[in-house]
This record gives sequence, structure tokens and C-alpha cells, in this order.
Amino acid sequence: FGVVEPDPEKIQPGEEGIGTLVRIIDPKGNSLANIIVGATEKDNPKHRFVRIPSQDIVYIVELDVAPLTTEFTKWIEPDLLKLSSTDIQTLGIRDYSILTTNQGAVLSPNFDADVSFTTTDGKWNADSIRIREGANSTPRVLTDSEQLNATKLNEIRNALDSLRIVDVRRKPKGLAANLKAENALLEDRESLSAMIRRGFIPQKGQDGSTEIFASSGELLATLNDGVQYLVRFGNTTGESSETKAEPKEGEA
Repeated sequence: FGVVEPDPEKIQPGEEGIGTLVRIIDPKGNSLANIIVGATEKDNPKHRFVRIPSQDIVYIVELDVAPLTTEFTKWIEPDLLKLSSTDIQTLGIRDYSILTTNQGAVLSPNFDADVSFTTTDGKWNADSIRIREGANSTPRVLTDSEQLNATKLNEIRNALDSLRIVDVRRKPKGLAANLKAENALLEDRESLSAMIRRGFIPQKGQDGSTEIFASSGELLATLNDGVQYLVRFGNTTGESSETKAEPKEGEA
């Protein structure tokens, strides 16, 4: 019947007839119901053999096992930001580089640009552009012969609308729920290494707080209802959604 409970302490390697244990729990982790789903009935593919773990009786039930998939994308909302590109009113581009030195990672800012989209004429406007060199920044004003690259800005806006979640990683220890770095993060070598490997560099500021910078810069997107998203871009994963994910520090 294929309803042997998949208990690693009881089953032996190569043992046949192992079923799929389905456990339903409440928000506190308390078990509400358990059932072992086994093989398909030979004469009716819609019927499955099932058994309650604490009982020996095997039942035949009509059961659609499709919702019982363990495929990650079937259990989440894949639309990361859940926004429409037409709702984006302003973009803030924070372009900087992370340089590796003997003293560690160093932030090298390039420029900050804030642009806004006017729906009445369908044009992008340069609200503020500042060229940054270290702690200094210089305003950059477009000349009469210059204009913003509307095609690229529209591509950015559409890309934000198209962002999809394909996998997750457990956040390292020392990274608070609001994704602000705690000082303990800088003291935990394993967690710090996990962040840097993915292109996110924690650095302590002058006020004593720890800020996280990204190897590929940041993007601020403000919607017409006032909601603002900050997207930090780390290293590329080098894998598609079909390839196997890298080993995780913990299950997510």
C-alpha cells in the first residue's frame, strides 16, 4: 500500500513502501492532523491508500496529491514587489563600488541620481544628479544638448515590475527582522562571510550603527501612493530557477 511512515529512526536503507507524511500544524507549531499518503489504487488512479500514523487501518480515499508538492514556487507569492510599472513615480539610483583592500571592503561612491516620471507628458525629469568623490559630492546639471535616457529608465521601471522570487536563503545571524545589521553581525565570522559571498557588505558608520551596502548598488523606487521600495543588488547567483541551489546555512 505504500503507507509505511517515513520515520528515519525506524526505516532501513532501501526499504520499500515508504509513504509521504502530510502534517498540518497551527501557527504555534502544534500538530493538528497527520496522514500518510501511499500508492495509487490499481483500478482507479484517482484513489490513494492512506493511513493515520497511529493506526494500522489502511483507507482508500479519492485524493488529488498535486497540492502536496514540495516545489518552492508553488507555496509562495512569486511577485516580489507586487507593483505595476505605471505606479512608479520616482527612481533613486545609488551607484557605488565596493573595493577590497588589506583593511577590508571600502565603499567607493560614484553618483546619486533622482529622477521622476510625469504622467501628463510621459517624460522623465532629472530632479537631482550628484557626482560623488569620497565624502564630497558635486551637483551635475544637464546641459541643453543632454537628456535622460528614457529607454533605459523605462527598462528599469519594467524590470521592477517583473522581479520574481525563485528561491530564498535564511538571513545570517545578526541581521535584524527589518534587515538592519546589528553590531553582532560584524563579530560573527560565518554570518559575515555569508553576507559578503552574496555581495552584501556590512559597514559601521560614524554614528556607530552598521549599514549594509551592496556590490551592485541600490535603487529607490517611490510609487504614486507614497510607498517606497529600497532594492539592494548583490552578486549574481550564476544559476537559473531550474538549477540546484547552493548549500544553505539553514532551511528557509
